[in-house]
Amino acid sequence: MEVLTREQYQDLCSLLKLHGRKYRKCVPVYAKRVQAETEIETITSTGFETKNKSKQDDYLVRNQTDAEEEYIVSKAVFESKYNYIRDIDSGWAEYESKGEIIGLELDELILQKVKLAKAFFIQTKWKQYQILREGDYIVSPLDYSEFYGIAKKEFSETYKELK
Repeated sequence: MEVLTREQYQDLCSLLKLHGRKYRKCVPVYAKRVQAETEIETITSTGFETKNKSKQDDYLVRNQTDAEEEYIVSKAVFESKYNYIRDIDSGWAEYESKGEIIGLELDELILQKVKLAKAFFIQTKWKQYQILREGDYIVSPLDYSEFYGIAKKEFSETYKELK
């Protein structure tokens, strides 16, 4: 499977800036602080997506989706993007997102414009590969400081477009 090239990355970023839409995560997440280094594999409804290794005090986040996918978010990023709602159990608490993202569905036309196959890898900010497939979403914070993918089903279960 191919890995996104620098040129494709730039093309995809341009398309995200031109055609991306604003979304807000509308479903709370469960999260807890990680006490020791832990490796997490993110598994979505379409299978393995990526893996990440935590540091002490990072957050392990679990989405409230059918797949209940888990991923790591650094303490600084998590605390800037989520508000506490309530304690759950065993160190878990519920949080709501307070930010917005720009998202673009990777439909057939977008993949053709960027010359990408129906499935490909991107290298993430956390130095791992993430698989993206046709129909998934490429997303970014509003400042375009990074971008990553969200599987189509999980995106539709947790995000709403802002008008």
